Amino acid sequence: MHGLQVTESELSFLNGAIVSQVCVGQNEMILRFDNDVTITVTSEVICFYSTETSVRFSDFSRGASVVCSLLGQAVLGLTISDAGRQLLLDFGDTSFVLIDDCEEFESFTIAFGGKTYVA
Repeated sequence: MHGLQVTESELSFLNGAIVSQVCVGQNEMILRFDNDVTITVTSEVICFYSTETSVRFSDFSRGASVVCSLLGQAVLGLTISDAGRQLLLDFGDTSFVLIDDCEEFESFTIAFGGKTYVA
């Protein structure tokens, strides 16, 4: 649990990015965006809906339908909180929270423009 060591402005390339592909495996989930951003997740995820309900999962096969609902959706904003241990991606009706919950291994990575940001 080292958290993202960046500011929200350093991740501004996520604003407006549209989810174009979702890949789901047993131990990871990959989100690919139209602007060549890739987010790889190996940790717990929380999805909050405008209906004030939420879904929390770390079993990606069970959360696949939740994540696939983001296909074609654009990131409207982002928030880094808890000393970089949480990244909230705002998709309007849905907020997608990535959680850095592992001390030994990477919880999620964001790759863009030859750089990789690790939490």
